[in-house]
Amino acid sequence: MSECKEMLQKIAEDFNCKVWVCEKISKRVSFIKDLKAGVERFEAPKVIVEDDRFVVFGQVDEICPKLIDAAWKVIDCVRHSAKNIETPTEG
Repeated sequence: MSECKEMLQKIAEDFNCKVWVCEKISKRVSFIKDLKAGVERFEAPKVIVEDDRFVVFGQVDEICPKLIDAAWKVIDCVRHSAKNIETPTEG
């Protein structure tokens, strides 16, 4: 998932924000280890994008279309990485 982490770091730099990814588990969300970037800001986190399984949160002033597009790419990356991890190998 290092590619996904790099994408998050780019978002944090480009939008001067803190971003992280969580996975929905039943009625709660669980932080995905090492999928965060940026410096802590003193404002409430906002949901940037979410699908049926993942949520990208951010501490950001404004959620603009470019930020939304970048966050969707992160979700696609995480989904692809998770699929590869979950796929059992034959042996």
